[in-house]
Amino acid sequence: PPSAQLIKKLALTVTSELYEDRHRMVLLSGESGSGKTFTAFLLGRQLFELLTDGAHSEEFRHFAAATTVLHPMFTARSQSNVTSSRMGLVQEFQVASGNIFRTKFQCYHLDQSRVARCSMSESPYNIFYLMLAGITEEEEGKLQLESVNMEKLHELLGADSSWLEDPDKEFQHWKVCLGR
Repeated sequence: PPSAQLIKKLALTVTSELYEDRHRMVLLSGESGSGKTFTAFLLGRQLFELLTDGAHSEEFRHFAAATTVLHPMFTARSQSNVTSSRMGLVQEFQVASGNIFRTKFQCYHLDQSRVARCSMSESPYNIFYLMLAGITEEEEGKLQLESVNMEKLHELLGADSSWLEDPDKEFQHWKVCLGR
């Protein structure tokens, strides 16, 4: 991923002519595993630092919560990366009077077969691992999963979630963000 100075420079360039009522677009490209998704989040955070009260703003808290919710839904373990993005993601920041007033995410599935079949060195989307680690019996009932053999599901997914630091805690945090 690029340095913090480069991210800040890019954000300053994007915001420098906002008052000219012109649209700006930044397209991140690179090889698989080069950090495009992570860089996009850092750039978004830097834009919030420049155009709002930063991480303390309500707008940023919603942006961070949305990112937290979306991330495991479009990432999966690949041969080279445990959180490989499997979806194109467009982040739109709507600005008026020099302030971000709305963010919008548009997701484009690139890997539609991952839920049904994966190669041996890859895995389904990471959200499945978080759910298996943190779902309660009550939530299983609400989702009508009580008849599903969770051990069999673990086996089918090849549920090696050892790369997750604390999957139960991560799932609980994901649920909190989902409610925002």
